[in-house]
Amino acid sequence: MIRENQLLGAYLFTKYVEAGDNREALFAAGKEIGSTISSLDWKLGIVAALVWRVDDGTDRYFVGLARMRCAQACMGAERYRLETGDLPSSLDELIPAFIDNIPADPFANKPMRFRVTELGIVIYSIGPNEEDNGGIVTKSARVRDLLDVGFRLLKPEHRGLLLIDAPEKED
Repeated sequence: MIRENQLLGAYLFTKYVEAGDNREALFAAGKEIGSTISSLDWKLGIVAALVWRVDDGTDRYFVGLARMRCAQACMGAERYRLETGDLPSSLDELIPAFIDNIPADPFANKPMRFRVTELGIVIYSIGPNEEDNGGIVTKSARVRDLLDVGFRLLKPEHRGLLLIDAPEKED
């Protein structure tokens, strides 16, 4: 039983090593490992416990990267607001004076998303669920519970408010 755990663990960890820094390969490895772990027999519980933490770490890495890129774009948007008196209506307005380019969403390999709201703007990534939830950027201790990942930049008159994002209810 121990030998089976060792062999499977080595195989799964090798998937991550082979993926290297390639985003698509890391995601593919994570999905394969996740589905492998969820279908394991109880005898392979040791490897399941160890490898699951690595898969979660990959998601956390990409969430951190997305947050950093969104924060940089938000700083550019705030600098834009300080100079013009208004928030931008798109990320394109920030180039090249406030940011060099629109940051890439590490979960979609596309530009970050931008949404104008009643209270300000949201710059966001689709996050680990790989679905665009319209800029719902909640906090969660569990990476897999996150909807979108990013930041809100509120108009000055709305700053200091406690905001709680929630998915819109269907009629």
